[in-house]
Amino acid sequence: MVVFSSHPPLTIPSLSHGNSFVPLVFLDLSENYHTSSIYPWLLNFSTTLLHLDLSLCHLNDSILEYAFGNMNSLEYLDLSRNYLTSSIYPWLLNFNTTLLHLDLSFNDLNGSIPEYAFGNMSSLEYLDLSRNQMRGSIPDTVGKMVLLSHLDLSYNQLQGSIPDTVGKMVLLSHLDLSRNQLQGSIPDTVGKMVLLSHLDLSCNQLQGSIPDTVGKMVLLSDLDLSRNQLQGSIPDTVGKMVLLSHVDLSRNQLQGSIPDTVGNMVSLKNLYLSQNHLQDVCGWWEYGAISFVICFSTKFKVLSTRG
Repeated sequence: MVVFSSHPPLTIPSLSHGNSFVPLVFLDLSENYHTSSIYPWLLNFSTTLLHLDLSLCHLNDSILEYAFGNMNSLEYLDLSRNYLTSSIYPWLLNFNTTLLHLDLSFNDLNGSIPEYAFGNMSSLEYLDLSRNQMRGSIPDTVGKMVLLSHLDLSYNQLQGSIPDTVGKMVLLSHLDLSRNQLQGSIPDTVGKMVLLSHLDLSCNQLQGSIPDTVGKMVLLSDLDLSRNQLQGSIPDTVGKMVLLSHVDLSRNQLQGSIPDTVGNMVSLKNLYLSQNHLQDVCGWWEYGAISFVICFSTKFKVLSTRG
């Protein structure tokens, strides 16, 4: 294991002359400024290196293929907070069978996500592409990443609908598509992601109703669908998600009343329903040692809870 993460930026004049016979497995060079002299040295470990962190290193596209083109053993790769653009996608194909963790957040990725870029990375378990400038739609091929447990595409400019194929990622525990321009309805197939604990689709342009299938996500603890254009009523099936502690459905166009089944959500701590078209209601739910009153006013658009 080698870790060189420091402030001020580290210079490593001797690396290119280091002992290449040592089977280096873990390397952290994050938060440094690197010169090109380091990359020939890295090639010495193209068959042994499993973990590589080069986040916040002022990297650009020009060095990637040269430096890492033959590193087909990598399992963990963090290139977040650099200056990488979408020209890196073909290079990523080098890792279509080995990479487990890939973080490209806080870069300059732009344009659409090519179907080939990640759909063939069948080994991926963690993918973060948040805080970029990606446009276009989410490709159907995301459903091929069946081992994913964490997917974050938030804070981009993605459009189109959420593909039905998301339901094939049955091992997902964290899905964040917030802060995009996604349209259409929430697919019924979300109910197949029964291991989800965090679902954030907020700040999009989603329409239609909340599907009844959300009730199948019984491990969900955090649900945020706020700031969309969702209509219809809150489905009774929300009461099946008894582990939910945070629910935000505010700033939509939901109608009807709050279902009585909300009282089944015994872990609930925060419930936000403001700025909808729900009827004036004042409900009382009591369970275990916790009882609280939820009052909603369409006139003032406020939600208050008292416990």
